[in-house]
Amino acid sequence: MMALYCADGILSWLEVAENRLLLFHYLKLRAKAKSWYADLAKAYFDGQRQLIDAMLEKPGAALEVDSYLRAETARVEAEIYAMPEKGRFVPGIFAPRVSLEAAQERGFFDLD
Repeated sequence: MMALYCADGILSWLEVAENRLLLFHYLKLRAKAKSWYADLAKAYFDGQRQLIDAMLEKPGAALEVDSYLRAETARVEAEIYAMPEKGRFVPGIFAPRVSLEAAQERGFFDLD
């Protein structure tokens, strides 16, 4: 959290009400996803946190974080409010990635 305050231009970015609402909406969406999908969503957002931390270390972080939050909020919102894919119970962005070969080794196979 401290990186948020030390990043280049972030405090100026946070002075704009629209930007604060964007950050709030992202954090609220993250909290909902974590409450609905528990560990899978937590793992996803932990990875996203690492991306944000890396962005905050660069010069001009405010512009990069702004575009990232807009895109990521739209993406997560679309995924968590959409119907899951056939055979899935969680949104695709939270589903663990398993290769076809690894799944077949574990005895899973595609019925289609």
